[in-house]
Amino acid sequence: QENIKKEIAECEGKLESIKAAERSFEHDRQQLKDTIEQVNGTLQATKDRCEKIQRQKSKRVEHMRQLSRNASSLSMYGEGMVKIVEEINNAAARRKFEKKPIGPIGMHIKVRDPAWAGAVENFLGKGTLTTFCVDNNRDSNVLAGIFKSVCGRYNIPQPCIICSKFLSKVHDIRRSETGNRQYMSLASALDVDDPVVANCLIDQQEVETVLLIPTNAEAYNILDEQQKVPPNCRKAFTLTGDLFYPAPNYKSYSSSKQVTHATLLQAKQEDLLRALKDELDRLTEELNSASAELQTIQEQRRDTANSLSRNEAELKNLKMQRFTAERKIKELENTVEQEKSESNVGFFVEESKVLQAQLEKENENFEKLKNLGEELKAKADTAKTMYEGLQNTIAESDQEKAPVQGEIERLKSIIHQASMKADFMREKIKEHEKKLRGLEAELTELAEKVNEDTENASQICDQMRVRRGTEEIMRELNRVKMYLEKLEEANGGSLQVIEKNYKIRQDHFNQVTNNLEELKIIMKKTKDALNIRSAKEQRLRLTLANAAKHNFNLYISERNFDGRLSFNFTEKTLDIQVKPLAEASNDSTDTTSLSGGEKSFSTVSFIMAMWQEVELPFHFLDEFDVFMDGVNRRCVMDMLIQYAQNQSRQQYVFLTPLDMSNITISDIITVHRLEAPRE
Repeated sequence: QENIKKEIAECEGKLESIKAAERSFEHDRQQLKDTIEQVNGTLQATKDRCEKIQRQKSKRVEHMRQLSRNASSLSMYGEGMVKIVEEINNAAARRKFEKKPIGPIGMHIKVRDPAWAGAVENFLGKGTLTTFCVDNNRDSNVLAGIFKSVCGRYNIPQPCIICSKFLSKVHDIRRSETGNRQYMSLASALDVDDPVVANCLIDQQEVETVLLIPTNAEAYNILDEQQKVPPNCRKAFTLTGDLFYPAPNYKSYSSSKQVTHATLLQAKQEDLLRALKDELDRLTEELNSASAELQTIQEQRRDTANSLSRNEAELKNLKMQRFTAERKIKELENTVEQEKSESNVGFFVEESKVLQAQLEKENENFEKLKNLGEELKAKADTAKTMYEGLQNTIAESDQEKAPVQGEIERLKSIIHQASMKADFMREKIKEHEKKLRGLEAELTELAEKVNEDTENASQICDQMRVRRGTEEIMRELNRVKMYLEKLEEANGGSLQVIEKNYKIRQDHFNQVTNNLEELKIIMKKTKDALNIRSAKEQRLRLTLANAAKHNFNLYISERNFDGRLSFNFTEKTLDIQVKPLAEASNDSTDTTSLSGGEKSFSTVSFIMAMWQEVELPFHFLDEFDVFMDGVNRRCVMDMLIQYAQNQSRQQYVFLTPLDMSNITISDIITVHRLEAPRE
């Protein structure tokens, strides 16, 4: 019996070693599974990148093929644009247009300095350069029909249409043009061979107010202070394509893509083919690199999967060893018990029967689990097939998304152009009002002249009594006729012509008078409406200000502070005063005496008070609590969460680098944590 106990102790030691090895292999298996999951994500991203590069290569190859087939400069705009121009020429030959459309307008634009061609093309954009100009709405409808037919056939976005009266003379921009001796305006940098295209660029892009500055350093130096900004300058861009807005609203935007060379403006077909070939070579290198990376990742995944299989096999072997050891220990323990009491044989027989029944039951469960595993494997195969189908659908949707994206860009361009046109029309209204004042003065002068002519005519028609004889009167009549003939020669027509001209002027006078009366009525109604709107605006402004004051004082009181907002709408200023209630008797309200956390709490209270007065779908606060102590931060978080829960139709996002583990997550509150940075 002592030998059996010793053997049991050895088996238990061996069992502990097996369990330790099993735990180690379980840990390794989980790590391998995580690695496979991570590699699968990288593998899919690399596949997507390869497919994207392949699509870009296909587009470049197709563009090169189109350029090779067509030697005209229009071919650089694509095969679809060549077909559009061809359809326009056919429609014009059939007299479908009152005036033939002009476009794409990029064909009529040249950059005087070739070094600026790429930056100018980047600023104007492909949407502008492919725009067409029409004279009237009827021509616009005909051209839109051509666009719909051709663009649908070639799967390209429809170009924009600018509808404006064709003028033979370019707008006078000498008073509104920017620039100085060192830097020129965009209007001066362009050579436009058609006045309609030139007027379109002036009306839609305000090219006379855009300044060309070679470097970013020069742009910073000139545009960041208002006194140094050249007159009439509204925008500026550099050779790298970066866009600047001058002071007092100074801001700058880096170009979203690298500006290298022009592909449409004054670009030669050979240069464009060469550039496309270079880009194709670059894409080929990227594709080869991505393919090699993809192969490496696939090999890594295969190696990891093999390691996982070996691990699972070893783990299965360890489980079998553990099961054998446990069974041997159990047998040895049974032997000891049997030696202790032979009388318990009957009990063990019954127990063996129970165990036999349990074994049969476990075998049945095993068969069920085996069948369930086969069903799950079949479902996994079906899911894999569905996943591959979805991947193909996503790839096809990416290809279909291109024309929709182009349509979105076209609509954005139309909205921008409509806004520019509205500004232009407001200027035109001011000019017409000035002309109306001139016509009023002219009408007054014409009225005085009409009264004078009427009085003279009535004097001439009065009956006259004379004593002269017939011959003398005839001689006098002949002299008068000769005098009238001289007058007709001097005035350029007969009496009937003069009367006709007078009637035309009289009708014009009556029409202008009626129009003037209508305009006076409209102006009176407009002034009344503006007065009513101004009064309502003042009442609304006062109401919102009082509500903001009340809400601010309500929020600030959460931390036993007394606060006040002072709005000065005349000077357009806002004064914020905050002080603890314990210091209410103190006249000092300087916020510089507050701590950083108290200042942050006051700022959040002000923002929440303003949120109450505006309706926005999204609200963001970024790093609002970095200077707060724990008490202020907890109070602010409770206020923000309570406020957000009461506004369920809006979304609130609070960004903070601090710990948010104390926030209770619910159906409407989620906490997203970024992973720690990799070493």
